[in-house]
Amino acid sequence: MVVLQMVVLTQFQNKMNTNIETALKAELEGRYLDAVQIYESEIISRDPCLDAFINLAFLYWSSASDFSFNIENNISGSFAQDAELRYPVVLELGLKLYPSSVEFHFWK
Repeated sequence: MVVLQMVVLTQFQNKMNTNIETALKAELEGRYLDAVQIYESEIISRDPCLDAFINLAFLYWSSASDFSFNIENNISGSFAQDAELRYPVVLELGLKLYPSSVEFHFWK
């Protein structure tokens, strides 16, 4: 997962805002819950970017579907349960703003 995140960070570093860069850095450092909080604040902002929705949905999906991810990263069971509920909501919100996004249709 770190390799994918590094590619995303490199590919989009000039196009992203500071919040997304901070969230990606938190992910690279294994601070996934911090990243989730940043992405959550970004998606309710005035002009949320596509990457915030995609990255947040992926983190929620990882937590909801991969028990070992939660154990390795000290993520609580209650967060995983919330992630399972939040994942489809984030996808739907993203699809409303970015209906032509291939990533959202893939993850849905």
